[in-house]
Amino acid sequence: MDIKKDEKITCPARLIVLLIKGKGLSGAENSKLKTLSDEERRKEREKEKEEKEIKKKNFIKKILLECQPLEGTLAEEYLRNIRGIEKISGENLKFHPGFTTRTKTGKYIKVPGLVAVASHPLSSSQNIQITFLDPLTANKHSQVLVSRRTYGGFSSGGVSTFCTISEGKSDVTYVSEGVETGLSLLQVRPHAHVIACLGKHNLPKLDPQTTHHKVVLLWDNDGLEVKSDKVLLRSLEVLKNGGRRTYLLVPPLLQGREKTDLNDILLELGVEGLEDVLQSSLRRVELR
Repeated sequence: MDIKKDEKITCPARLIVLLIKGKGLSGAENSKLKTLSDEERRKEREKEKEEKEIKKKNFIKKILLECQPLEGTLAEEYLRNIRGIEKISGENLKFHPGFTTRTKTGKYIKVPGLVAVASHPLSSSQNIQITFLDPLTANKHSQVLVSRRTYGGFSSGGVSTFCTISEGKSDVTYVSEGVETGLSLLQVRPHAHVIACLGKHNLPKLDPQTTHHKVVLLWDNDGLEVKSDKVLLRSLEVLKNGGRRTYLLVPPLLQGREKTDLNDILLELGVEGLEDVLQSSLRRVELR
């Protein structure tokens, strides 16, 4: 092949020919070759990301196909007998008969579990959270490495997914960290709109457009000052920017405990005690 003819070849093909011929490249040509490599790497990363997303969606889809309704299952027993929850609402809570997970000793076993499904009205994606259960006691499985595991990033297409516990008919949205806390609230507010973010770190990602104008954050009492809770402050800021009127409900610490949530109140004080806490602990919060 004649080099003069080669030099008529346009970039990037000419760059490759010149490399093969061993001919030196100008600074501009070197830059173009580097840009080509960067572009190829970017496309490769995008391709890997897309493939990973497809695998995740297919995996979650497979799990959901294997799930069963709660009624009559170990998951229902866990909620009723272990968590003291009588009113169970929502199609987003399911039972999985046997999910493979790792134990504390490194072995892999199949364990039944409570499955919470998270979604968003503007996204077709679904994410899940599985609470692994002991088939003998119906309580959380004590031998698995992680008792509760999430699958999916809980953020898809620029929106954050959440688990709807109850659609409700009220003009107030109650937002909880976990499913059990949200269901506990439902015992005294059966017509409430209740959603669970399935993890404290997901609370600041909540889309205000999916809530009513009035929002009550059901906050766990960790024995710390809520004023210094950065996650809470970010959550309040997001809701304020979304034009929401925000309230905070933090239950009092039960005696002898380092942490208390609404389900702890329900189990120890019953429905009447839970109602009393709602009446006495609810307060309006505003960022200055």
